Amino acid sequence: MTSSVPKSVPQFYNQQWATVQGINDYNLFLIMFEPALQYSYSLLGQLRGKKLLEVGCGSGQQAVWFASQGSQVTAIDVSDKSVHSTQWAAKEHNVKLVARRMDAAQLQFPAETFDLIYLNSVLMHVNHSTVLKECARVLNPGGKIVIVEPLRSNPLLRIYRRFFSPYAKMNPQYLTLRQFQQFPAQVGFSGMEHREFSFLALAALPFYHLFSDQRKARALSSPLEKADTALLKLVPLLHPWCWVTVVQYQK
Repeated sequence: MTSSVPKSVPQFYNQQWATVQGINDYNLFLIMFEPALQYSYSLLGQLRGKKLLEVGCGSGQQAVWFASQGSQVTAIDVSDKSVHSTQWAAKEHNVKLVARRMDAAQLQFPAETFDLIYLNSVLMHVNHSTVLKECARVLNPGGKIVIVEPLRSNPLLRIYRRFFSPYAKMNPQYLTLRQFQQFPAQVGFSGMEHREFSFLALAALPFYHLFSDQRKARALSSPLEKADTALLKLVPLLHPWCWVTVVQYQK
C-alpha cells in the first residue's frame, strides 16, 4: 500500500515514539490541550460497548483511556513506532485494543463499521477531504466523529510555528474554522458542532515549549482559560483566532 501521507510525517513520529523524551514531549502537548481534550471526551458520550476508531493514535494514551471506559477500540497510525507504543501502553494498563499501521486516506474497513471516530491533530498532515470521506464511509448511520485540531489563523501562532515548532519540518497544513464549517456539505455529514479554546491562554505557550516550565505554564494558563470561556461567549468573532477547535460531525 502506498501512503498518501508525506514521508516526513511517519519519519518524524517514528523518531518521536522511539525515545522517552519524544513521548514526554507529546505528553506535554496533551497537557497544553487538556481543556479541549476533556471537552472532546464529553462529546463522545457513553463509550461502553461502542466501536471506536482512533485515527492517529500517537503514544497510545488516548486509545488506552477509551478502552478503559469500555469501548471496543481500533487505533491506527502511519507510524510503526506509534503502533508499537500504543500496543505497549495497552499491555501496561491491562486493556484490550487493536492497533494497526494504516493510512487514514485508505481505511481497510468495511462501510459502516464504527459508532465513533476520534482524531487529534491529524488533519494538518493529510488530505482533509479524502480522510473525512473515508471516515464518513466507515461510520455507522447516526454515528459521530470528534476532531481536535489546531487552527491556522492566529498570526502569533504562525510566527511560533515557523520559527520554533518542532512540527514545522513536516510542513503541516493547518485548517481554518471556515474550512471546518464547509466540510459537512463536501463530505456528507448532517451537521456540525464546534467550540474553540485558547485565545488568551496562548500567552502560556512559551512557558510550555521554550522555557520548559510546566509549573509556571499551568499557573498562567488556568486563569486565562477561564477568562477565555467568558470572552469567547461575549465576542464570537474571536473564535477563528483561537489555538484549537473541537469539532463534532454527525452522520
